[in-house]
Amino acid sequence: MGFFPATGNQGVTGNLTVTGTINAAAIATPPLLQLVARVDQFALQNGTPTIASWTAPNDGNDHTAFISGTRNVTVAETGGAISATWSPPGGGSIANVLAAGGSGTGQGTISQSGQSAIMLPGTTLTVAQSSALTAGTATCSITIWAS
Repeated sequence: MGFFPATGNQGVTGNLTVTGTINAAAIATPPLLQLVARVDQFALQNGTPTIASWTAPNDGNDHTAFISGTRNVTVAETGGAISATWSPPGGGSIANVLAAGGSGTGQGTISQSGQSAIMLPGTTLTVAQSSALTAGTATCSITIWAS
């Protein structure tokens, strides 16, 4: 089997006849995930603030997002849960707990680090505290990658 290097012009010598059509979109490389939101060392609070979010383009296409994160609890928590919410294809809403809160001291990934989401166009993926941190000290770092 012979191979040739993919350098220079790899055009057609002579005539090329196409029956039907060539759809470039059908053979295009799918989009790669890109970093769309990053929050470093967010201090959990006695409240339920948004930590990170991303809104998918309203282009008629479903979009994929990937959440990763770590958390560091330096004084044992009461509360401090972290959740992700988004709108999936088919409608409705999904809310997944990324960290349940109430943790002892230590470092590590959020419990569902590596959470993926398929989202409707024009909708928002939100990572937020879902319960107030009423005692303790903790931080988290979150990234959202999306296409």
